[in-house]
Amino acid sequence: MNIPHDRFCVLPWVSLETSPVGTVRPCCLAEEEIVDDTGAKFDLNTAIPAHNLTRIWFTQAVSGE
Repeated sequence: MNIPHDRFCVLPWVSLETSPVGTVRPCCLAEEEIVDDTGAKFDLNTAIPAHNLTRIWFTQAVSGE
């Protein structure tokens, strides 16, 4: 995750940033969107059951596992 500064911010651990086009980022300052296991960007505007907030929250990008 590329954050534009080196200061600690709690937002990626307590919230998600969603955009009108359906993509999701860990916080408002993150440059990259969160992707699934295949590298595809999550799209909350689709009817794909795998693209929901619970699944996004537990991705490697967010959980750090």
